[in-house]
Formats: sequence, structure tokens, C-alpha cells
Amino acid sequence: MTRITPGLAAALTLISPSFAAADSFTPPNGPIQFEGDMVLSQSGVSLPPCLVAMHLSFHGTGALVLDARATGVFCVNWTFPNPPWGIEVVTPSGPPGEPATRLRLWNIRAQFYAPCFGDVLVDWNAGPPATITFPPGTTLPGGCGLSGVMEQVDGPPLTITK
Repeated sequence: MTRITPGLAAALTLISPSFAAADSFTPPNGPIQFEGDMVLSQSGVSLPPCLVAMHLSFHGTGALVLDARATGVFCVNWTFPNPPWGIEVVTPSGPPGEPATRLRLWNIRAQFYAPCFGDVLVDWNAGPPATITFPPGTTLPGGCGLSGVMEQVDGPPLTITK
């Protein structure tokens, strides 16, 4: 089992000012894995659905995507370089303790034949199992499109609140 090291804990607190005490990720020590069939595209070129896996880690008020990978015949050419990426609660906007419904994954990097970089908004459902939905039309600057539903396949049940 992966543990939160002091260095990772420090990164969680320093990587973004948006990791405020208002966001809560329980249990406080990941890791948690999500997988799902995703439609990946770039500048109008779409691949058949790819199985995408993401490993996430949590530290109380902070969360990171530690890595992501795509598998499948054509999907191995799709990469997600340079993690970690931050996670923050967008909805609800208050009061504290309300269950999250929308998250921002920020500083995501993706590449098929050209690099893309930026933030995306995803829908969160605590399940069980918990799901992260990339709505159709989700696009990173640079033209990388991601859509589909990822389901929690490993780790303890996750609760995210504002």
C-alpha cells in the first residue's frame, strides 16, 4: 500500500493555494484507483474507447492525481506526462461539510501527437462505487478531448466535501 510521505504531504500543501481547509478528503491517506473507458481525441482525431486508470492520493484537505495511463491497441500512444495534478472541490461553493458534486483537476497534461495542458471540470458521485465523469466536450487547451466515466476500483470508500 502506498503511504503519504512527508515530502508528498508538503507538496499537497504547497502545490496550490486552493487547498484550503474547506475541502475535505476522507479517508485522509489514499491511494485510490479509478478506471474507465474514455473517449480520447485531439483536434478532431478520436480513438476507439481507451481504458484509462488514475491513481489518486489524499491528505485531509489536499488531493493529487499521482499518475494516469491509457491502455488499448491505439491508446498506448496517448500519454499523461508530468503528474501530479491537483484536485479541488468546485461545487458546492459552501457551506463547509456539503458533499462535493463537481471537482477541478488542474494542471493536467495530456499528449497524443501534440501537448495539451490545463484544468478540467469533472462530475463527482460518491457512489458506491465512486465515479468521476468527464462530460462530453471536456477539452484541454491544445485540443485534447476527454470524455467518459471512471469508477473507483481500488482503495477504501472516498468521501469528498466542501
